[in-house]
Amino acid sequence: MRRTDIDVLRILLCGAIILVHALAIFAFEPHYHLKSSVPSPTASLLFDVLRAAAISSWFILAGWSAVVSLRTRSPGRFAKERVLRLLVPLIFGIVIFGSMIKYIELYDGRDMGFHGLREAEWLQGIMQLDRPVGYFDFFPRNLKRLPLMTWSHLWFLAYLFLISMLLLPLLLRL
Repeated sequence: MRRTDIDVLRILLCGAIILVHALAIFAFEPHYHLKSSVPSPTASLLFDVLRAAAISSWFILAGWSAVVSLRTRSPGRFAKERVLRLLVPLIFGIVIFGSMIKYIELYDGRDMGFHGLREAEWLQGIMQLDRPVGYFDFFPRNLKRLPLMTWSHLWFLAYLFLISMLLLPLLLRL
């Protein structure tokens, strides 16, 4: 049975996450793909509060949903659904959206990855081209450069998949 109250909560949390990402541009938080040259104290405060509330709420909601899901599904079916609902969108997102985000980062002279945030080499230098680099020049080359690939905003899907698989034995007991 579908719970509309949970659906409303999901919609509100999606809105909060969109707002968090927009606020990150103007917040004092330095680790973001695109930054305003003039940070805002108000944006920083809202960013910190909404980020903490929204992310923890998403994980709580995901845990509750997993327990409810396991009441009507076998562990094998649950795992298969997690692959289809989390890994497939993650891989698609890394290829399509991750490339766009990496292009914007590098175009702005930033590179965010496992190494943290650093100043990036000029985009033309990275791509070894002697002309301005457009997105459609960048996209196929980016797919061949594993260190430039990013899950970026989709980290939640990767962690949610790992946590749900690692904690599956515990979830079965709840």
